Amino acid sequence: MVPQCLTCEGQRINLQPLKANIGSVNEMNDDVLIKRLQTHLEKLSVDFPHRGSCTLNEGMAQSYCAEVLRSLGLKPEAQEFRSVASAYRPFILASALLLLTYPLFQWMPLAAGLLAAAVTISALMELMLMPNLLTLILPKSNSRNLIVRIPAGRESRRILVVMSHIDSHRTPWIFRTPTTFRVYQLLSTMAMLAFVGLPVLYGLDLLGVLDLSGIYAAPALALIAVIFFMTLQAEHSPYTAGANDNASGVALLLELARRFRAKPLEYQDVWLVISGCEEVGAHGARAFVKRYGKELRDAVVLVIDNIAGKDTVPCYYEKETMLLPMKYPSNMLALAREVAEAHPAFGARPFSQRGAYTDGTPVLQAGLACISIVNHTASGWIPYWHHPDDTLSHIDWEAYHRSIGFILKLIERLEKQAAT
Repeated sequence: MVPQCLTCEGQRINLQPLKANIGSVNEMNDDVLIKRLQTHLEKLSVDFPHRGSCTLNEGMAQSYCAEVLRSLGLKPEAQEFRSVASAYRPFILASALLLLTYPLFQWMPLAAGLLAAAVTISALMELMLMPNLLTLILPKSNSRNLIVRIPAGRESRRILVVMSHIDSHRTPWIFRTPTTFRVYQLLSTMAMLAFVGLPVLYGLDLLGVLDLSGIYAAPALALIAVIFFMTLQAEHSPYTAGANDNASGVALLLELARRFRAKPLEYQDVWLVISGCEEVGAHGARAFVKRYGKELRDAVVLVIDNIAGKDTVPCYYEKETMLLPMKYPSNMLALAREVAEAHPAFGARPFSQRGAYTDGTPVLQAGLACISIVNHTASGWIPYWHHPDDTLSHIDWEAYHRSIGFILKLIERLEKQAAT
């Protein structure tokens, strides 16, 4: 039975409107579920003040999850990998090198032009979450993914991968409000044009078309300097506790492990993946698909991220864009739309993200079927995104419950699809 309301962290949670939408996949008493979720959230976002990528706290949070999974009788596997520990260091390095190429051009024009071209290509590749010279130069640190496999109860016809990242981001000025994020989007777009423009200007100078001793390079250099200081500020900002981003997703994944350990899906093997280093270029997801991509060629991947923000509804991504748009498969979008229309109480809707990515990007790059679920407000914002106030006290339990209901119905629909 679903109680009409609960009280958690001082919030009165009205669950009555969702009673009719909790299906057979969710055969758990909701008050028990919420208490367990709260326990995980407290551990991940309170006991650990942050879970910065490649930090000791990220590793300790993974260890907590492994302990929970082992207590359920499961055998989590650790996939070790190396990663840069910052999303901003590649662009600090890139902008600094590009600024240095200007005085170098006066003495060694060809070398400066080639260096500028190499840095620009690497920066563009970093935006596409691809290996590049910048990340090759920068030091790496250890991280890991945690993987649990639960075999199908009757017949294995497909693998369902459910993935949530455990690391938390820093709290730069650019994410402080929707307005500052729009300013960042504008400046970063202009800066990428400057990144491309500077080596083009060097080439024109070398060909004798223009003389860079004039003012031609000044606008590009000014924009590159803005990116240098903007990313430098971001690099030195503190980490967030990351209660919504993404302790909310990891907590649900732990409870899915409990559910499917007790009652496996009949026709799908379930792989639960707690990824590391999503916030610094989705390196955990990249390592995962690099290792298991061939084995998962016919799998379906469900990415869960930021599912408990204040006044939000679950959104299934149609595409996400850093440099180039990564489009989600039409068949996965049709399935998500079908579930959303069948259960309007969840408020689920499509969304296209600009200037950010999820673990879904490397999955899509690997050619795997994927859908990502991320909660947004009506205006399109993720509340307290990469913000100091992304804490347990700002978890919206009604939004969390809507997200869980939609995700469970989505899994139920995938199971029916596998059964036919």
